[in-house]
Order: sequence, then structure tokens, then C-alpha cells
Amino acid sequence: MSLFQNLNVIGEFRGVTASKGDIIVSNGSVNQPLVAADDNYLLATDSASSLGLKWIPNPIITDLAFLQLRRTTTISLTGSYADITFDTIDVATDTTVIERDVANTDRILIKANGFYLISYTTNAIDASIRVRKNDTGIGLAGSDSTVLVAGSEVAILGSTFGASLLNGDFITLQALGNVDITSTLTKIGRAHVWTP
Repeated sequence: MSLFQNLNVIGEFRGVTASKGDIIVSNGSVNQPLVAADDNYLLATDSASSLGLKWIPNPIITDLAFLQLRRTTTISLTGSYADITFDTIDVATDTTVIERDVANTDRILIKANGFYLISYTTNAIDASIRVRKNDTGIGLAGSDSTVLVAGSEVAILGSTFGASLLNGDFITLQALGNVDITSTLTKIGRAHVWTP
């Protein structure tokens, strides 16, 4: 495109938009202004619209329900999996979605259907850890971690994984091994819920 043609294009758009935020779009044959919307609107494609675009209200994005638990005391391990109880709740943003069971402090209660991001870490020398749902099965996919360190070295053992969970489910962190674990941190959050 020559410099002259570029100037013609610039001249064609001059004076087409009238207000701050207006944009120029093509309806397939001519360029036309799309007037800026009010605050909190998003631009979306719309094949039924004459311009192929439209303004829609900003969708509601709810806050992430998040729970962070800790075990601050030593966990005695054996050769069989045992539930890990939690003695500290660091963060609980929405107990209508997820919370630690008050009576069974090893259980994390799921109170809303959704996809959850689950993460745990611990310091260990010889341990295997998993997360089970509803005290059944061998562990949620991706939740298993194992470490065996030579000598007295301590390794950080952990996993981050996702799981589709339903209202009424509960999850439990379990460990087995030959050397006690000194501390454990677990975090779980429900993925953002986006409602247009």
C-alpha cells in the first residue's frame, strides 16, 4: 500500500467516531462507528447484529472459594495409610462451598458441585501421601506422591491436581511411611464460576 493510499484510509475515518471510546467496525461493506457502551460492558461477537458485534453486560465472576489447612504437630506414620487431621485453619473464604469438618478434622467437606484445584505439601523422609474421596478407593487421580530420601535428608513432598467434586463429597489427606512427618499444608480452591 502506498503512502497516498494510507492517507486516504486515515482521511476516511476522520470524523466517523463522535465520542471517546467509540470504535470503527465494518458491516461487510462500509466502515461504521460502534458507540462505546456504559461502564462494565464487554464487546462480544454477534452474527445476528448488523455490525457483527454487540455490547453485553460484564458477566459475574464470583470469588474463588478457598480453604487452607495446616497440621502443626508431628504425624506418626505406620506401614498403612492413615488420615491426617488438621489443627489449624489459615484461610476459609466461603464455608458455603468448602470447609473443614468440625467433628472429623481430617475431612474437607465439599458443599457445591464444581471443579476443585487441590494442593498439598509436607516435609518427609520416607512417606507416601494421597487424597481420597468419601473414604473410598485408592486416591484421586494425580494425588499420589512418594518420597524416600537417603540418610536424614528431608524432602518436600506434594502434589497439585484437579478433581470434579459434588455437593456432599468429602476429601481426606492420607499418609503412610516409616519416618514421622513434621508438618503438612493443604490448600483447596474451587475454580472460578463465570455466569454470563
